Amino acid sequence: MVVDTYEGTDDGILVTSRIHKTVGAGTLPRFAKSFRLDESFDDVTYTARTGESYADMKEQFPVRTVSCKVADMTEPNLRPQESGNRCDCTSASVSDGTATVTFEAVEKPYELNIKPYTDEALKHMKHREDEVRTGTYVTINAFQMGIGTGACGPGIAPEYKYSSDEAYELKFLIKY
Repeated sequence: MVVDTYEGTDDGILVTSRIHKTVGAGTLPRFAKSFRLDESFDDVTYTARTGESYADMKEQFPVRTVSCKVADMTEPNLRPQESGNRCDCTSASVSDGTATVTFEAVEKPYELNIKPYTDEALKHMKHREDEVRTGTYVTINAFQMGIGTGACGPGIAPEYKYSSDEAYELKFLIKY
C-alpha cells in the first residue's frame, strides 16, 4: 500500500510517499511519482549524473548541473525504449520561459527521468517515428532496479533489487 501526503510549506509543497511492506510479493521494479506538465515546459536544468545512468551503472558520469531540452533527456534508439534516467539528482527544474517548476531532493537524492511522452505510450512505440510529444512528463524515482536481464549477460545484482518485504519512502519539495 502506498500513502502519499502533500504538505504546504513556506518553500513549496513537500511530497512524502511511503510504500508499506507487502511480504512475499517479490521485488519492486521502481518506486516513483510522476507529473505531467504542458509541453511548453521544454527547458530543463538539473543537478545529477550528467548522462543516462542507473544505480548499477553510474560512476562514469560526474554529478554536475546541466541545462538542456526535454528531447535531450531520452536516447534516440531505433526502437523506443526506457531511457534517460539520471541518478543522484538533488534538483531539477522545468520551465516554459515564464513559469518554472522545481523538484528538490529532501534528505537524499532521487533518480530523475523527463520524457516528452508517457511510459504507457512508450510501451506501444515500435519505431522512433512513433515518438509523439504529448506533454512533459517528470518522474521522481526513490529507486528503480538495476539493469540487466540475464538473457545475454549478467542479471541484476542483489544489491540493486528492492524487496517488497521492506518499506520505502520518497520525499521531495515542489517549488513553483
